[in-house]
Amino acid sequence: MAHEDAVVLRLWDFSETSQTAALFTRGRGIVRCLAKGSKRPRAKFSGGLELVTRGEAVLIVKPGAELAQLIEWDLGESYFGLRRSVDAHLAGAYAADLVFRCVTDHDPHERLFEALLDALRRVDEGALDRAAILDSVIRFQWAMLRETGYTPSLGVDVRTGGALEPRASYGFDPRLGGLTRDPGAGGEIWRVRSETVEALRTLAVEAPQSDARTGEGPSGPGDVLGNDAASRGVRLLAAWIAAAFGEAPPSQQAFLDRLARN
Repeated sequence: MAHEDAVVLRLWDFSETSQTAALFTRGRGIVRCLAKGSKRPRAKFSGGLELVTRGEAVLIVKPGAELAQLIEWDLGESYFGLRRSVDAHLAGAYAADLVFRCVTDHDPHERLFEALLDALRRVDEGALDRAAILDSVIRFQWAMLRETGYTPSLGVDVRTGGALEPRASYGFDPRLGGLTRDPGAGGEIWRVRSETVEALRTLAVEAPQSDARTGEGPSGPGDVLGNDAASRGVRLLAAWIAAAFGEAPPSQQAFLDRLARN
């Protein structure tokens, strides 16, 4: 048996009394499992299994088996703030979707696990604060890209390898994964404002030092990114994630549409 700190990314009904789940665990990465009897009143699943919650999972993982067995679940954090506002709910769903779509099963990413907990806690605390939500989401987007090896190139022209001199706007080439001097006009090259670029460069420097376990790094929402820069940065990174991984996470468009209305 394995005891794992875990976040519930996905849930499916398996029968009247059981569920299947995708858990993002600290030590094993994504584990898909069968929770027999999880919906029974006296089952060993305190608080029941709910999406985007953290708890301690007791798993039986057999080599070669398609599904592990989840035999116990001890709820640790419910993130009630994610149920208090549509913005917070969509932000939490988007973060969970990013992990589920972009991380391979049974591939541990402890730093990404810590980044997810940090993002969910920040959104939970700032559920009614749009700036806090944006800051939390963009930090998690960057952490996910860093951990999966897809951070965009921000320091040199990805087309020529030359330095990028200061300018009002740049281009982003999704085929090459980074900035270019050509600001573009739609189509293959995406136009990016210099303020967005500088915000992402600052985030790239600060993010590796932000660690939920040590408390280092930025201490709260808005310490690095302004509201407008964060909003544009979230959109840019969302587009790059969709291009890099071949598809957008299911909740991404709903989250971006919500941003556009606010």
